[in-house]
Amino acid sequence: MATELYFGNLDYSIDADELKTLVAENFLVRDCRVIKDKGIGFVRVNDENVDEIIEKFHGAEMKGRNLKVYIAKPDPAKAKKKPFNKKRPFKKNDNQNKNRF
Repeated sequence: MATELYFGNLDYSIDADELKTLVAENFLVRDCRVIKDKGIGFVRVNDENVDEIIEKFHGAEMKGRNLKVYIAKPDPAKAKKKPFNKKRPFKKNDNQNKNRF
């Protein structure tokens, strides 16, 4: 399995290749992406390396900035939502809405 790590406080000039190269010196990197205008990046690594990577890079200096490294949290905007039922938008025995239509 793989875990996605959050890298924060990145210099805005750092791109995905540069972050991937930094982590890949010692660990296998499955995927890497950087959001330059926010100064953050996400690196997907093997589960067994997570603690080592956090310990090695959290607080480490890169281009004059101290990195912040954590296990990434799921994006709530991408959470699966229950689809709206177009056929029956109200409860079957909902008396309040019974005479509405």
